[in-house]
Amino acid sequence: MLALAVTVVPLGSGAQILIRQSGKVPRTAGAQRANLFRQALRLEAAGQLERAVALYKQLFEQDPRNSSYLQGIMRCLKRMKAYNELEDFLQDALMKRPGDPLILAELASARYRAGAKDEALQMWQGLLKDAKPDERIYRAVAGAMLENGLRDEAIEVYREGRKKLGSPALFTFELANLYLSRRDYRAATREYLRYLRERPQQEMFISGNVNSFCNEADALKVVLDEVRKAVAKNPDQVAYRLLLADLYLRAQMYREALEEYIRAERKLNDKQRRQYRFPLFRFAQTALRQGAVDYARQAFHLVIKMQPKSREAMRAQLGLAQAFAEEGKIEQSVAAYRDFAARYPKATEAREALYRAARLFWDRLQQPDSAAAVAEVLSLRYPNSRYALQAGLLLANCDLARGDYEQARKRLEDVIRRAGKRWPDVAEEAKFRLAELYFYQANWDSALACLKEVATPPRLAKGAGAFANDAIQLMLLIQGGRNLDPDVLTALAKARLAVAIWKPAEAESLLRRKLEERPNSPLADRLWFALATVLDTLGRKREALQTYAQLAEKFPESLLADVAQLRAAEIAEQLGDVEAARRAYELLLTNYPKSVYLEKARKRLRALGSS
Repeated sequence: MLALAVTVVPLGSGAQILIRQSGKVPRTAGAQRANLFRQALRLEAAGQLERAVALYKQLFEQDPRNSSYLQGIMRCLKRMKAYNELEDFLQDALMKRPGDPLILAELASARYRAGAKDEALQMWQGLLKDAKPDERIYRAVAGAMLENGLRDEAIEVYREGRKKLGSPALFTFELANLYLSRRDYRAATREYLRYLRERPQQEMFISGNVNSFCNEADALKVVLDEVRKAVAKNPDQVAYRLLLADLYLRAQMYREALEEYIRAERKLNDKQRRQYRFPLFRFAQTALRQGAVDYARQAFHLVIKMQPKSREAMRAQLGLAQAFAEEGKIEQSVAAYRDFAARYPKATEAREALYRAARLFWDRLQQPDSAAAVAEVLSLRYPNSRYALQAGLLLANCDLARGDYEQARKRLEDVIRRAGKRWPDVAEEAKFRLAELYFYQANWDSALACLKEVATPPRLAKGAGAFANDAIQLMLLIQGGRNLDPDVLTALAKARLAVAIWKPAEAESLLRRKLEERPNSPLADRLWFALATVLDTLGRKREALQTYAQLAEKFPESLLADVAQLRAAEIAEQLGDVEAARRAYELLLTNYPKSVYLEKARKRLRALGSS
């Protein structure tokens, strides 16, 4: 049986535990020690330090060569601040391990804490001078110095160790962290650059470290300056260029970032591109996500041009289609998605491309027939995919737009059946859409039966619950409305359908007519809210704002009053009317002290106050 030797190596203020096999030991003794060691670790983690120390000491007596036991005792005694006991133990341990540098480093630390500072420094220096160059000794001495607040001295130890051991990248992270503790961003950056020169394949890891301390504008400025200098001195060092490009991207200097990514890409072969995880393509994705669409589009084009046969070139075409959509070039986006699906029918992304094209026809171009045509192709070509089920939901919308309620119902029931337990979130959405369909037809009982299932989704259903709140709200509307004023409830259902099938003008006309006919209906607040929503959909923001505000004023006890006040404030913000927005948020705080939107209102008020 092999025993585990656990070595705890000090790294600055923390420790790294290394586990290795230490050779054959008697099965029974080894198993007993391993069990005791696990108990000691658990006790230490639980803060029961005295009991942990007792076990560690028992283990150390049995096997003094095992550094993990030694380190366990020292850790616990330090946490207990039992420094006298620690020094006594170290003296005894030195008898068992004569000349051990780890013990000597800790003894020096004990002398330092006792006030014998010069003696401690001499002991540390003597230890480094007399011992053979060994990374562990430098770590132990520097770690002991750091425990006593000697940062400058620890830095010198790390530097000396690096020099004597002939390893320029050694102690990079310890030194960088020490420089950062002094807010010396330039020195920390130089450390990472030195490491990157030795290990260029670690560029993404180093980039993450460097970016982590660039939150402050001053830090980013200094770091950029240092990395620019490094690139100027080492123009062929691709890792430096990529680090600079990453920093430009963080600073949202998209033009400069793109230029550096291009320069780097031109120096990479296919293997290196994979190693650096396709930097130009990554830039394009990030720029698109951050809204820098023009630069994203340029980068996608370059990926296609520079790597025409790569998978990234294929994915870049999808990126281009998305960029066109973000720019409002919907026809070009649809064409790009459909072209992608035609060129790469076996790619897993093809089904997504078709679905996005169909959604654009429906959501942005408001062309139900074209949306249905693409959705049908998707359903037929990839019948067992999640996207086929989502296409089924879209086709049901198209059926509604054509007035074919029966076909819409069949499609939704088919989606529910096929989604089943595999995609419970899709099944849930289909049930909610089916409930809405019954609602549109004033079939209240069937709508409520569907909504009840959606409002209480199975706990273990992955993704379930997204429509629970919507279902509850619609249930409350139906349950109250069909008893209070079924005629107005029917009008609300028809208006909601009109909005759903891109006929908001019809919804507006219907709602205004019903408000004239039944101004005092128990559901009048619902009519006002629906009208404000329609006006907002039509882009008539000021009218929508006024309607929301009127609802809050006319029906202060309405369950919709606080959300109407919130929407009025948000629209005022959108229109750039800061004073009106501030007043609306303040009214929400004053008039609705129990609203769930209070924190949101406070947050926006703080933002407006500081603008």
